[in-house]
Amino acid sequence: MSIQYKMNYVIKVLILLAVVLAVPFALVCLLVWFDPDTREGAFTALSCFSVIFAIIYSSGRVFVYHPYARKKYREWLAWTPWTYGKPLPLGTFHPKWGDLFVLVVLAGYAMLCLYIATDWNPDSLMSVESWMIVPGVFAAAILAYLISLFMTIGDDPVTTQTVWALLPLSFYPHQNPWIAAGVLTVIYIVIRIGIRRTLGKFPWNRDDWNDTSRQAFLRKLAHSGLIGWPYRQIGPELPEGNKTTILQTLVYSLISAWWMFVIFHLVEMRFMAELETNGLTIQDLTNSTDHQGVNLEGMLNFFKWCVLVAAIFASLNKVILFISGARPPINLRGRIMTRRLIIPGYDKLFVVPILNVLLTWALVELLLYVNIRPLALSPAICLFTILFLLMLPYPSTKQWRYTGHFSIGIRGGPSQSESAQRARAQQVQIRLPGCN
Repeated sequence: MSIQYKMNYVIKVLILLAVVLAVPFALVCLLVWFDPDTREGAFTALSCFSVIFAIIYSSGRVFVYHPYARKKYREWLAWTPWTYGKPLPLGTFHPKWGDLFVLVVLAGYAMLCLYIATDWNPDSLMSVESWMIVPGVFAAAILAYLISLFMTIGDDPVTTQTVWALLPLSFYPHQNPWIAAGVLTVIYIVIRIGIRRTLGKFPWNRDDWNDTSRQAFLRKLAHSGLIGWPYRQIGPELPEGNKTTILQTLVYSLISAWWMFVIFHLVEMRFMAELETNGLTIQDLTNSTDHQGVNLEGMLNFFKWCVLVAAIFASLNKVILFISGARPPINLRGRIMTRRLIIPGYDKLFVVPILNVLLTWALVELLLYVNIRPLALSPAICLFTILFLLMLPYPSTKQWRYTGHFSIGIRGGPSQSESAQRARAQQVQIRLPGCN
């Protein structure tokens, strides 16, 4: 990259910053000129504009230069001899020294607006909490960059799960900015490793990077409902997605429960701190159903019903997913007449959902009876149970469709069946790419 090109790039960035920052500044000055009483509020709000622009700028660094974020860019790059380790043609998506200069300008802009808002009085500036906007520019830029970088990891479940597991440690249980910075540094290293693994296999690690026209056409037809289940037996074979193993199900459930525990425990610690301020303990609330407006018995009953409703809806979702296009071999009247009240080949579908509801309800009663501490463990354990049973690969979709005792039916009744047949009839003349 020539020096002339770098100079032109710096000049363009400076012009863009001048335009983006000068226009709202001029508008606010015009507003204050008409109404001087809005001086403090208007310029304080204008200082927040630096935080917003810092977020947009740091996110744009990733979404503009990362091949994963731009489809046309990665499709073009796949036809070049580029490999990981070589410079990207459009530039790097990692931070550069020029980005630090932009953030310093934005922080100075925020400081200028705050000085104007406080009538150029440094003592007045430090007496208000709004001065935190200045370091907030850098914090917002770093967080936005990490989030944008995390979204470009790709199909790397190990890195994704590690980041989700480490993220709560940035604010729990310490609320210490230095510890948070250390955790975010570790997360950044993990994300860098994930991106290296993703781009190291470029371009063969993504289905949409190497899909043939035939595969893309089949996916489009499957999405429209013209092929695929329940027409799988008479239609072309579609590529199957990644299967979820029991280990992955366990990890996903644990991470979700970990987030639930962190959120509820933070609320619990805040609640316990307020009780200590009033000279109360949790036992005082347990022994009294109504103390200072807190009805503990009603809160526990509400918690039980919320967990039960969540388990029921999760179980119904699993059932609906499998019975779509699959009718029972005989109806209820036929079961009674043939004395086959239970058809194992079809009713096995309801085993896990029913077990989910019963086990979750029994678990809630047990947790409330044991009175486990901290209280945040109860919702976390309940969420883990619901998700783990819900995502269990039993029966698997493939096993159910090939060995389930059911009759193929069209969801939605005769009207939808006829419309589907008409839609399929209109596609008779379609030829798949690559087929004669």
